[in-house]
Amino acid sequence: MSVCADVGSYRTAHDLLFSMYQELKKNNIKIPADMANSLTILHSYILVKVIYHWHGCMKTSVGLGLIMHGGGYKKC
Repeated sequence: MSVCADVGSYRTAHDLLFSMYQELKKNNIKIPADMANSLTILHSYILVKVIYHWHGCMKTSVGLGLIMHGGGYKKC
């Protein structure tokens, strides 16, 4: 499976989960912790796969380190 196809299926799951997340937030409904965690994991996976595809191993490891320590991006 190519990187684009692999990321594509995760992207679909991410988009669906993010859409549900936004809908809950818009209606002032508490976001379940496992939903937020799942969204974070999917987002991280997509970022790492794309960084690896574009830049190779070294920058991917740096990006993964930032993500793991919360400095790579802010929660949705």
